[in-house]
Amino acid sequence: MSFEQLVSSQYALGKEIGQIIENCKKAPKDRRTSQFYSGKIKRLQELGDELYKNNEKLEAYKLTHIDDSYFADAYFAETNKTVMEYIKKLETQALEVDPNSQSVKSTKNSEKAEFNK
Repeated sequence: MSFEQLVSSQYALGKEIGQIIENCKKAPKDRRTSQFYSGKIKRLQELGDELYKNNEKLEAYKLTHIDDSYFADAYFAETNKTVMEYIKKLETQALEVDPNSQSVKSTKNSEKAEFNK
């Protein structure tokens, strides 16, 4: 993929991440089950992984495109921070709904495994 395609993909991922967050905020209480939260957490993790992989590829272009708004605005760092913060928020909310939620506990365990690589 070219630089432009990768950046475009990053912005599309960021838009989808923003939509998931907005949908979570607007979801009625009766929809907010542990399954609801685990699905949203899983999707945010998948998008975060894709965001990370694309950013790794974009780093090769950094010297020649340093003035591009993607790098100048620290788009990856800001978007990734948002993803991580919101995943933690959703995990907390899921445990408030169901303290024995296995889906959230397994998400936290897989997250620990990923960070220990």
